[in-house]
Amino acid sequence: MHLKELGELKLIKLIRKLSLTTFNPQIKVGIGDDCSVFNNGIVVTTDAYLEDIHFVKDYFSYRNIGKRAVCATLSDIAAMAAEPIAIFISALLPKDLKEKYLIDLYAGIKTIAKMFRTQIAGGDLVNYPKLGLILTAIGKAKHPKLRSQVKAGDYLYLTGYCGISETGRLALKFQLPQKEFMVAIKRHLTPIPRIYEALKLKKFIRGLIDTSDGLSTDCYHLATESQVKLKIFYEKLPIHPETFKLQKLLAQSNKDLIFNLALNSGEDYELLFSSPNDNLPKTIGNVKLTCIGKAERGRGVYLIKNNKEQPLTPKGYDHFSYSNKSFSSELNLF
Repeated sequence: MHLKELGELKLIKLIRKLSLTTFNPQIKVGIGDDCSVFNNGIVVTTDAYLEDIHFVKDYFSYRNIGKRAVCATLSDIAAMAAEPIAIFISALLPKDLKEKYLIDLYAGIKTIAKMFRTQIAGGDLVNYPKLGLILTAIGKAKHPKLRSQVKAGDYLYLTGYCGISETGRLALKFQLPQKEFMVAIKRHLTPIPRIYEALKLKKFIRGLIDTSDGLSTDCYHLATESQVKLKIFYEKLPIHPETFKLQKLLAQSNKDLIFNLALNSGEDYELLFSSPNDNLPKTIGNVKLTCIGKAERGRGVYLIKNNKEQPLTPKGYDHFSYSNKSFSSELNLF
């Protein structure tokens, strides 16, 4: 069987199974969460960002590439309600890359690292035909939050908006008026990780993940690791006005556009978490906070729409699926 037949979720399960042959008592949590967790509270994550897969230079400056890579990696630290300590950067660099572009790239990296008092502590350099960054981030929390800590009876919360990053990407891709999509474009280019929000909310949080793969897939991860049933109320999903504007400009005839953007588009890097508290504030700082569902006894993820309950299957971005296309292509916008 080829990897494209297996798909990303089954591939992760396979690698997780194959990795169980090794064991070190200092590791509390290994594969299966946003970070691995050591017994002393240290959390570690690694991510890769490759040209034409995670970013395109048509509308990403080198500075923004650096910013976005660090934002996305530190979002995994936020997903543990931990404080970042250091990042290590392995850079894949074309031989003909101009020095000024490398300087811009690292200027973007330093901007986000400085924002969160994170040390650039090492890395590696590799010659490669296309630009890429492989980042490892280290953080620490006294009690890291895990995907497996959702309890039946908890309420499910989401920071920010569903589908806002993909709204920004499509606005850039189709060269729509940027002044009409400023919030979405900013979130796509520089998705500031919710580090501070996670730290402020951690006393209320049980299970936690960041929305990097799409809400349907990330809810699946929470439900699977916690062995609970999650009910998502479609009418409560926070959808930004710019996303509705996108539908009006690009796909008036596509009734599923908003649905797919909200549930299946990734890279929002928001916090998705459960809490026993049903009365959390509506905002954390300047960030919107919405109760979108509830956990119950059982298994799986279900969407409540028009008072009807239906299974919600994970349909976020899959690196290894048969239809490894851009999100906009899958929606048949034109």
